Amino acid sequence: ALALAAGDGLEDPEVEAAKNSGKVRVFELDSFTLLSGEKMKNVSVVYEVHGTINKEGSNVILHPTSFGVGHKDLRYRIGRGPEYTLDTTDNAVVVMNMLGNGVSTSPSMQGSLAKWKYPTLHDNAVLMKRLIEEELNVKGSLKMVFGYSLAATAALQFGALYPKRVRRIAALCGTAKTPDHSRVFLKSVRLALCADPAWDAANETFTSRPDAGLRAAGAIWAGFGGSSEFYRQQEFLSGDDEGGVRSLDDFVEDTIEGFEGMDAHDVLAQLFQWDTADISKNDKFKLELGKALGSIQAMTFWMPCRTDGIVSTEDVMQELAMVTEGGEEEEVSEDQIPKGTQFEVHEIPSTWGHWAGDPKNPRQVADNDFIREKVHELLRKARV
Repeated sequence: ALALAAGDGLEDPEVEAAKNSGKVRVFELDSFTLLSGEKMKNVSVVYEVHGTINKEGSNVILHPTSFGVGHKDLRYRIGRGPEYTLDTTDNAVVVMNMLGNGVSTSPSMQGSLAKWKYPTLHDNAVLMKRLIEEELNVKGSLKMVFGYSLAATAALQFGALYPKRVRRIAALCGTAKTPDHSRVFLKSVRLALCADPAWDAANETFTSRPDAGLRAAGAIWAGFGGSSEFYRQQEFLSGDDEGGVRSLDDFVEDTIEGFEGMDAHDVLAQLFQWDTADISKNDKFKLELGKALGSIQAMTFWMPCRTDGIVSTEDVMQELAMVTEGGEEEEVSEDQIPKGTQFEVHEIPSTWGHWAGDPKNPRQVADNDFIREKVHELLRKARV
């Protein structure tokens, strides 16, 4: 997983049990119309279910995947018992692989981007709704949508488009719209990848595996994923039982290997989704971000990291300052949530930067504990 390439994460019997408890399934559509008007044929959405969905469907937690991640990479925080962030004792966790991640329908399955329709985050949110309604037959509101990084934006997008279909949102290290400074970072990753001689721009394809481009992109990711404090305090170092990272070069190489394990076409498809992410970029909100945020009725815990250089706490606070009333179709009545009070910001006190929101490394116990406690607190809230 690219979210943290420095370690493979905790491997103990409880985690292994969590991994084995999921059920991988495929939601298939003959045709899917995108926001752009383009049609995708033969779409497969791969998802994994942990736990048992109750008769009412009221215990479902939907967890979309983030950049560079598949459902297998997210099993470490799902399991039966309070030690897990997403406890399946009374909940059912549905992990949906977003389009382009190499598991659900992706350009790697076509071998090129030439015929790829470039679905957006909005399109993935629509698929999230169709998955729970048409495939899982859940007609009521979800207990929670949980997302990290790009998936945090997907969670907010779902809440804005379908405010009556989710009661809680946990958004970690993400924003409602990709900030400009984040877009510069994403463009640098793309340019590094496409600078490889294997990139054929005219035909939107890599003619061979772009090893040099993937390595360059991975090195950029290493520079932005962690914070300056993380590097200054050499928190990347670890013993043999935690990955055996002995030097800065070891750590960067491990992060690069994360990129080398991906298909370059899929990387570009996901970079596009992240670069263009904006929950108001649709006919319902017409680029009015404050209106889109104001339409969210779910109790929302927004959790940026104090040291994140990709998505800062200030980015989140500036977006919240824009909140206005929602659209006419989902207008909030007087007996519902007052404007803006559905949001709480809980800053992750970590030096791990953007990686703080995906604490699978054994040395991220404090990050994992903080997130788990806040998510459990959110799940105990019954305002909505």
